[in-house]
Amino acid sequence: MVGLTQGILDARRLPLVPIATPGAIAQLNGTGSLLYGVGFEGSQIVLTDTHNGRGTLMVQAQNTLGTVIGGYQPLAIDPTGTKIVLGLQNGLAYFQLAVVPLAVGTVTPATAAPGGTIQVRGSGFVAGITVKVGGLSANCSFVDAETLSCVVPALGAGAAPMSLSNPDGQTYSFENAVTVQ
Repeated sequence: MVGLTQGILDARRLPLVPIATPGAIAQLNGTGSLLYGVGFEGSQIVLTDTHNGRGTLMVQAQNTLGTVIGGYQPLAIDPTGTKIVLGLQNGLAYFQLAVVPLAVGTVTPATAAPGGTIQVRGSGFVAGITVKVGGLSANCSFVDAETLSCVVPALGAGAAPMSLSNPDGQTYSFENAVTVQ
């Protein structure tokens, strides 16, 4: 466990690669798949994929004249990660994302046999999502925008990558997502 000013973070949610979040304020979404951070100028929200360390989205607060508004305060996100509030020097910035970036937070259990069921938790899942484990199609049930239930395809033993594709064209890759027994 790691102590943070905002609370306690389960070590399993720590990224596998370093994440460069420019601002001092950051918050994980509920599944640990995305880190919501405040950018250098305090008026940007930067979303970073926690497993790959890639920036997935940046949104900028602007006033009605089109100029950038600076000076950040605490960040708040709703449980779905679609609504974001950022306190600024001269008010609040509110963002509502039409689409949450596709990302994986956890795969449980971490080790499974072919034919076994794994639960994939993350963000941006939509009905019609396709999943490949070790390059083979996995039979998955869409539970909700943050949960998939998948059957591990017939693979040899060892670590297997996972790739996800949404019907809207978003794709995601996660190396060593599950260890096949």
